Amino acid sequence: MIEQVIATGPEGAVEVVYGDGRAPIFTSTKLPADTATREELQVWLNAGGVVASRPPLPTTEVTLEDISDRQFAQGLAELGLISEPEAEDWVAAGTLPPALATMVEKLPAERRFAARMLLRGATRFEFSHPLAEDFAQLADPPWSTEQRAAFWRHCATL
Repeated sequence: MIEQVIATGPEGAVEVVYGDGRAPIFTSTKLPADTATREELQVWLNAGGVVASRPPLPTTEVTLEDISDRQFAQGLAELGLISEPEAEDWVAAGTLPPALATMVEKLPAERRFAARMLLRGATRFEFSHPLAEDFAQLADPPWSTEQRAAFWRHCATL
């Protein structure tokens, strides 16, 4: 059951807080990753639910804990950015999901190998890593620092 919806940035992204502590983020109240969540959110809004605002996080030196590869993959799957089987294959065998491989190809050629090695072999992901910042900008639509921080906080709870 939805308890609260918090705006995470000026771009329309929201964090949906459930009674059980889950708090997935979505790029818009109209675009949750799955139909059931989208319908539940619409019912909540129609019943008078109000999107609360969160003070923006500082755009410099945001300190968040590292997340594991499992947490990162699961968070991306929950958002619908990769499939559940792709998340499982990525964590188990290092098989890069096609959506991430596409993002790697958008990087300058001299950075692609390092990016693939990091994504396939890292067991921890740092919020402040330059690749995390690059991927936020390569997302469609790009993620703000606040959206990325909300995603990182959510992943840390998984």
